[in-house]
Amino acid sequence: MSARTLDDAIAGTLPAAELDGLDPALRTAIARAWREHAASERAEANALARVAAIVTSEPGPADLHWIALRGAADELRHAAICAHVAHAYDSSLSPVLPQARAFAPLLPDIAAEHRRALRVIVQCCVQETLAAAYLEQAHARATEPLARAALRALFSDEIDHGRIGYGYAATLGPGPRRALAQVLPVAVERCVAQWRTRVRTLPDVAAPAHGVLERATVESTIESAARDLVLPGLRAVDLA
Repeated sequence: MSARTLDDAIAGTLPAAELDGLDPALRTAIARAWREHAASERAEANALARVAAIVTSEPGPADLHWIALRGAADELRHAAICAHVAHAYDSSLSPVLPQARAFAPLLPDIAAEHRRALRVIVQCCVQETLAAAYLEQAHARATEPLARAALRALFSDEIDHGRIGYGYAATLGPGPRRALAQVLPVAVERCVAQWRTRVRTLPDVAAPAHGVLERATVESTIESAARDLVLPGLRAVDLA
């Protein structure tokens, strides 16, 4: 499927933006926020491509391999959706996919034989769960039809991406689980800190109706998700 065909498919499934009367400066700020989101989704596509290479190189259920391979394509579609929304708010912004943001988990030290497993678990069980929590909050507060539909599409896929990590965890033996459990709480802290740093570099635009949350809301959402979703989930499968 060509990039143009993907653009056409996205335009055909998302509603038109209803922006009459919206302040032009706010429209521009919202568009740039969505453009930044597109760059982040490109980075997630790269990360999930690495995850898929790890998962599919090892024995495992066919469904796990399928969803892992699909994950990177999902994230590229997400990036295209975000670029489409940005262009709808500001036609001067290109609908073409932006360059991927430099955004990768900072992994704690672990023995070489466990590094690949750590990468999968951190990206999927941690990062994708945090992203899902953010998208769920953004979708809950969005009222503009285009933004709300775009966020719904992104959120539904992120839940599946988290399942890649838990499906992969089920294939691990006791030794790798013990090794990962020793470092994953540190990895979670680093992921939250990385989210916080990233959020604080972005303009503080408060336009929740259009899918753009203020910094404080994003930070509190990520911190709550780490505490109430990520760590309990890891503990439930003996990974923390």
